[in-house]
Amino acid sequence: MLRNPGWTVEPEVSFAIYGERGVIDQLAWHAPTAHLLIVELKTAIVDVNEMLGTLDRKRRLAGAIAAGRGLQPALVSVWLVVSDTRTNRRHAREHSTLLKSRLRLDGRQLRGFLRRP
Repeated sequence: MLRNPGWTVEPEVSFAIYGERGVIDQLAWHAPTAHLLIVELKTAIVDVNEMLGTLDRKRRLAGAIAAGRGLQPALVSVWLVVSDTRTNRRHAREHSTLLKSRLRLDGRQLRGFLRRP
């Protein structure tokens, strides 16, 4: 679970909007900046295209999901957190161009982001 001062986190947030359904693993809100953070947790990278499609759907619907909780985000970010295994590192390397084009920050940059979203 994401734990950082200034962020409020809700785990397992379900949604059903326009016939699209899903569950957000962690929905984090930073009130001072009106920043909404969607965190997707994965134990394995299986199908990169499906995984990125799921992230895109959650990002696209984030405003409506937030509005249902009385929030109005100025910014929306999406994080993908994957278990650190040799297989996942290999899959990430194999798809690095695609992953970097859709997920601009890597794990080393995230701590700074949490302090200054």
